[in-house]
Amino acid sequence: SLAGRAILVDLWPLTQGEMRQRRDAFGERLFGETASLRRLSPERMTRAQYLDAICRGGFPEIHSAGESVRRTWFASYLRTTVQRDALEISRIRRAGDLPRVMKALAARTAEELNLSDVARDLNLPRTTVEDYALLLENVYAWYRIPAWATNLTQRAVRHPKAFVSDAGLAAYLRAATPASLCVPGSSAGGPLLETFVAGELLRQRTWSGVEYDLHHFRDAKGAEIDLILEGADGRVAGVEVKASSTFDDRSLRTLKLVRDRLGERFANGVVLYLGSEILPAGDRLTALPVSALW
Repeated sequence: SLAGRAILVDLWPLTQGEMRQRRDAFGERLFGETASLRRLSPERMTRAQYLDAICRGGFPEIHSAGESVRRTWFASYLRTTVQRDALEISRIRRAGDLPRVMKALAARTAEELNLSDVARDLNLPRTTVEDYALLLENVYAWYRIPAWATNLTQRAVRHPKAFVSDAGLAAYLRAATPASLCVPGSSAGGPLLETFVAGELLRQRTWSGVEYDLHHFRDAKGAEIDLILEGADGRVAGVEVKASSTFDDRSLRTLKLVRDRLGERFANGVVLYLGSEILPAGDRLTALPVSALW
């Protein structure tokens, strides 16, 4: 078993920093001085460049591939990982339902997980969907981020969020392309951007100098924070993700609530958006371009 003689490392797709051959440590910086966050020099990117990065994803095999090659690769990846690898782990009766469950999870990426809804939409028994979802999680096709458990409010919602393991894979499963995401009214842009950000923070955590766990927060009144980072020392940082090129301080509402209630435990709150400016937004609150992640 190699117990006591081995270190286990989860190999996620590449981060944006790894692709650029630099050490990205944004999660770590969120627990540092606010002033240092505001002194960052994020890469200037257009909205089109952000959407291309989302749809490209982080798998090294297709890092430099064109769109048509990526589609072919993702199709092959799903066929081998979702169908072959999953079948090696467990004997299931209807292997053809696995891709359907995976596609349903991708349609709900960055949303609270409700497997009863998935089962109803697919016309499958809930127990079957639960088994298949766990199987897909075990082959790293998707993961869940738990709700933040705190006494901040007794009415916090305690359901986890589901995320596809790679934003490019999620985009493929949703038939989203950079061009389709640019169409006004596209509903996929926000969830895919949040999937992209969550993936970057999850991967950075594996080498971060600050130990932290990822959560999300929402209460019964609808107040929410997309991502909560809680350090081993109890300090908390909050991240809101907005698929907009402009900053609206209404997105700070819940971050301010959590800051005021946690006091010194609150390290920083940031809004990551698709603009290019770093904008101070109050005590320990800052709006930053998404590229500040790397």
